[in-house]
Amino acid sequence: MSLFDFLKGRTHSAEARSKMKRDFDAHHALEKGTTLERLFGRSMSDLRALFNSGDSSSTMPSITSPSYPAIQWQGDAGIDAYLHWQNIEIDQFPLYLNAVRDLMHESETVWMQFSDGKHHALVRYSDELAGRNVHILSNDARLIERLALPRFSPPPPWIFHYEHGPFLSYNQGAPEYWFLHIWLPFWLSLSLEDQSRYLAQQRERTKSYITEEEWADWVYAVKGKDPRTRESR
Repeated sequence: MSLFDFLKGRTHSAEARSKMKRDFDAHHALEKGTTLERLFGRSMSDLRALFNSGDSSSTMPSITSPSYPAIQWQGDAGIDAYLHWQNIEIDQFPLYLNAVRDLMHESETVWMQFSDGKHHALVRYSDELAGRNVHILSNDARLIERLALPRFSPPPPWIFHYEHGPFLSYNQGAPEYWFLHIWLPFWLSLSLEDQSRYLAQQRERTKSYITEEEWADWVYAVKGKDPRTRESR
């Protein structure tokens, strides 16, 4: 049984199952041609004309990136560009978009299209599960590496399911989907040092509504999701 079939069996409504499949396909680019057209509202010939400077290559150029965000070279689809997907906190989106604007000029005629002459980027987004899904198609490795920095992150568990407390079991529907496809890949992509920095920054944000005792439970629960931490206990 595939992971998608497993998740589908635990989702209770036809609408939720349909949405989960659409998101699963989009996030992982399982059907590259139709997915790219649907994500960016452009035909494949239009996308190839925008990104391809010469013969299409199916080999992904060298790029330094963690395991999360999801980054896929689209050479197999005949497009010389990276497809980048990440779920971020909504209030991070202005900084995220400015990271694109710092490298490229925004088109005055085409919505959310950017270029510096040689490189191009298309940006699309949608809101889901307390965060914002951002898809970027670009042939600029500098941009992709910049967006992969850990300063951009999905909503943490103390935001997404604050009302349930730190020891919720992720075994059904939206919480399980969020945990498997959004939170855990992000969390495991961080070094232990980056995890500590992340938690310190988050603690400053949460002092007004989470006590020290409650925060200790959140930290214990989150760190327990990483085998590197469990092995050292």
